[in-house]
Amino acid sequence: MCGINGIVSFRESSIISLNKRIEKMNASMLYRGPDNNEVFIGQNFALGHLRLSILDLDPRSNQPMRYKNHCLVFNGEIFNYKKIKEELEFEFRTDSDTEVVLVSIVEKGIDWFLSRANGFFAIAIINEDNGELILARDRFGIKPLVYSKINDTVIFSSEIKGLLESGLVEAEFRSDKVEEYLSYRFILEPDTFFKGVHQIESGTYHIYDNQGCKVEIKYWDVPNTKEFSIENEEDLIRELSDKVISAVRDWAITDVPLGAFLSGGVDSSLTSAILSKDIEGLKTYTIGYSEDGYNEFEFASKVSTHIGSEHIELNDDLNSYYENWDKLIALKDAPLSVPNEVPLAVLCDELRKDIIVVISGEGADELFGGYGKIFRLPYELSKNDVSQNIFDAFIHEYSYISKDFLNKHFIKQSHSFEDKVKYVLENSRDNEDFMYRVFHSIHIKGLLARVDMTSMQASIEARPPFLNHELVEYVYENIPNSLKLKWKDSKPPKTLTPQDYSEIYDIPKYPLKKVAEEFIPKDIVYRRKMGFPVPLNDWFNELLNELDLKSKVFEGILTSSESNKNFLADLRKESRFGQSLWMLLNLQKFHNQYFTKSWVW
Repeated sequence: MCGINGIVSFRESSIISLNKRIEKMNASMLYRGPDNNEVFIGQNFALGHLRLSILDLDPRSNQPMRYKNHCLVFNGEIFNYKKIKEELEFEFRTDSDTEVVLVSIVEKGIDWFLSRANGFFAIAIINEDNGELILARDRFGIKPLVYSKINDTVIFSSEIKGLLESGLVEAEFRSDKVEEYLSYRFILEPDTFFKGVHQIESGTYHIYDNQGCKVEIKYWDVPNTKEFSIENEEDLIRELSDKVISAVRDWAITDVPLGAFLSGGVDSSLTSAILSKDIEGLKTYTIGYSEDGYNEFEFASKVSTHIGSEHIELNDDLNSYYENWDKLIALKDAPLSVPNEVPLAVLCDELRKDIIVVISGEGADELFGGYGKIFRLPYELSKNDVSQNIFDAFIHEYSYISKDFLNKHFIKQSHSFEDKVKYVLENSRDNEDFMYRVFHSIHIKGLLARVDMTSMQASIEARPPFLNHELVEYVYENIPNSLKLKWKDSKPPKTLTPQDYSEIYDIPKYPLKKVAEEFIPKDIVYRRKMGFPVPLNDWFNELLNELDLKSKVFEGILTSSESNKNFLADLRKESRFGQSLWMLLNLQKFHNQYFTKSWVW
């Protein structure tokens, strides 16, 4: 796990202070690679790399790495690199996955490598002979990669602050993205809150020729689910169990200490239980709040005792939250997406005392229909004679702050989220297929940005094996939607809403829970989903003292002062009023940190 930076000019003349610029880019995110910091200056380009040593700790595996006039920087892990190695007739000088990536691309081409790679990655490679630059990102976008093109120069980095520290990119706020953030918690790739700064989309690579002309290629996308009858459920569950175990074990290879998040929910409990079979004295970690209903300590402790892990439990509070809030916004280069990013980062600081790699349960809910209330929307629409379609139902249910509030108080400026949702819907087989694909294509991006930032700020590599693409493809092709969200003995009365019957009449993630029965107690497997809440409603008054509606971030995006007289009163009426206020404060804090000075020099 690492951080990568680069400046590539497609002109004959070199950029002034190229070495200084790339060094400042590296220096802005040393936490991504505390084990080694190197740069390489070529003809009209510079590459920087920060290394967090995970596989093959030998210094010969440091980057930037060169072969046949190609220079590579790479962030991530390729878990099947030894298998790829066997296909290459080459005498390797290291035992690293980095060298396998480099040789594969040079000798076989980027498509050959991407079709075989199992893992997560952000890759930049430049051909010094013809000036070609390739930027590539893994299938789900687990590892970040952002870029900006200024005239004939491409600047890229693992983080936006890397681009800013180059002195070539100015921070200009995209106010048209505020409504999108308040509705959906994050900005969809390829966009960001910064004008002219873009994300390489997941499952995509860019090729720039020696004139700086770009070709964008989508090499992987979320498949369509299939619906079919099951001949033998027991055999299917057994096969799924083998696939899940393999996915977890494959993504657990490391040359450094490894632990696991353990919330007490089924996803983290299952991954921890699988790991405990192979790792004696596995360390597991959880965090929560003392306020009633805001921790899962009891359940995490029970699982830990059952699997024999060494369990670490942390209590967070409001003071700690405030201490880490501003810091995390500065690290993420964006407003935080969900309140639990703060305690998760606090937990990762604790992890770093003993481990360097942590296994996470992200991706299981998206794969197996874990958000029962919203995944039942297709059924809700089919059983009632209503005019609402699946698109409107999804947008209404998924929105964080109500559309009524936003329409009254904010000037709507961006439709990119809705456009993306419509695109997924148009390319889905049916409404149920749409629900799974929209969560894997869109929703998961916000979660992955959270996991990357909170772990990397502590120099921790977080791995979500439920996003192993081989497991994802298997589930999409072999597990019918009717099994992922399985009805119990009877279906709910027509008068009930999904919220009223979710996990009462149905079993979300049924196939995964059947797998989990082999590893953890059934009362853990089948308890109702809690999530990872933060007591923001309890802290509302304290948070309110910080909100300044006259802050520059709100200029030009709020409606008239007349309509805003009741802004706070209307905010208190929101079902998630504490979290709604929290998002407004995030915007304020974020804008104050990034857009009050010039970055270009």
